[in-house]
Amino acid sequence: MAVIVLAVAAICIIVAIVVSNNSQKILSTGAVIFAVVILHNLLGYLFGYLIGLLFRFDAKRKKAVIIIAASIVLVTSITLLTVLFIIPESKYSNAQQKLDNNEY
Repeated sequence: MAVIVLAVAAICIIVAIVVSNNSQKILSTGAVIFAVVILHNLLGYLFGYLIGLLFRFDAKRKKAVIIIAASIVLVTSITLLTVLFIIPESKYSNAQQKLDNNEY
């Protein structure tokens, strides 16, 4: 139980950092990001459920597969958030600084 609480806390911290650093980008894209995130996570749960049905797992194993699939989707979501919001900003900043300093 403690591991789950720790994992949820870590995820909340990562999401808070991404959101706080990119609030303007998130506001400018609006509801599209939220719709994509919700759809992405729901598809993760659905995928886990379908795998459980496909292999005819009992209810306990089906829940485990659903949670594992959702966890994998969550990691994918965090990776996408990092790539789409954090990394391009730093690349843009470095490129903008080089342009400002006439280094190109």
